[in-house]
Amino acid sequence: MASSVSAKPPNAKRRSHDSDTDDDAIPSLAVPRGFNPDQLPTDTGIKRFVRVKTLLITFTVIAAVSLVFFAASQLGTNVNGAAVKAFNASRDYRQTPFDILDAQQICQFQTQETHGKRLLMSYLDTHSSRFEPRLGIYKIFLVAHIGNRNEYDEATIHCHINPSKHLINHYKTVFPEKSSIMSRAIRFFTP
Repeated sequence: MASSVSAKPPNAKRRSHDSDTDDDAIPSLAVPRGFNPDQLPTDTGIKRFVRVKTLLITFTVIAAVSLVFFAASQLGTNVNGAAVKAFNASRDYRQTPFDILDAQQICQFQTQETHGKRLLMSYLDTHSSRFEPRLGIYKIFLVAHIGNRNEYDEATIHCHINPSKHLINHYKTVFPEKSSIMSRAIRFFTP
């Protein structure tokens, strides 16, 4: 019997869409004619430029984020306010040298200015307040009641005062960590 399938001659090529390739079976994976991997250009200059560009962008982003956080932290704190400056202007440090009582008053003036009408009272924590000779500063710790008469928080105020400049280097109000509403409710209902 004769075969109805026509045979192609052995030297006939299949036609493909990409005639510049050696492998016509899968044109998308075909290697272009004349491609020699040993003759690839070495673009170390471009690679170096990309690395430098990436490093510059990274450092720029880190610097910008750091600047934003620094500005945000300085925005809320007005240390050495008008009350502190007025106290220093009224005081003659040549006649009576700066001491821990002056540091305490400066810290209390700043606390009053920072918390305003919400400050019910403040007093010196005599066990913690001291002159730190190694750092050359007074570390003043106040206990303050902040809120209203019916409900207030007992906060700790940290002041680091430079005795040569008569100004506050560091000021921070630390509120105690409150327990959750659920744990307070459980304590209320349990004997």
